[in-house]
Amino acid sequence: MAFSVVIGGVVKVVAYCKVPGQVSATAREWQLTNITGGTSISSTDIAPYFDDFFLSNLVPMLGDGADYYGCQVYYLTPTPPLPRPEPIVDTVPGTGGVGILPTQTSGLISLYSNDLGRSGQGRVYVPFPAPGDANDDGTPTAGYMTKLNALKNALTTNQTVPSGGAVGTFSPVLYVPGGPPPKLITYGIARDAWATQRRRGAYGRVNANPF
Repeated sequence: MAFSVVIGGVVKVVAYCKVPGQVSATAREWQLTNITGGTSISSTDIAPYFDDFFLSNLVPMLGDGADYYGCQVYYLTPTPPLPRPEPIVDTVPGTGGVGILPTQTSGLISLYSNDLGRSGQGRVYVPFPAPGDANDDGTPTAGYMTKLNALKNALTTNQTVPSGGAVGTFSPVLYVPGGPPPKLITYGIARDAWATQRRRGAYGRVNANPF
């Protein structure tokens, strides 16, 4: 269901990757902070823009046992009821190397606003790296860190989305509905150690297929 985002509106973009028996969901929030040439930006333009954004950044980081699976865009800020998300479905194999590490293994990016406290920081767990991305001592390789830093830079940079005759600027923010106002992300750190995201593990509940 298409919807229109106006100045100040916050969207959540969820990018999905999959391996046999498990699905990962990587979510980030973006606030529409500027529009030229119009008064709103359509979800039918936001979804393919951010689908390409995550596809181009995540596919090189996925082992070839994983696929980039698509994304959904949610509008977080209107008064409920909220519109249904705008989906884009893909199946693009990873190009990061042969196989995958245990599925709970994740690259880690820390994101920060200028405010201290838990509401002023966030994390991104990057899914399904290949065994070749790990050094013998268990740390990420230099090549993987280069890609992780590129993703970190993209996630901390404004994104410009064309929509008909309008152009919207989406700024990366930290936001939880019902919590504090959106907080602009000002910097990030690509961590040089693996993180564990247990909800992506090979044991226990399988994450729901989003499509």
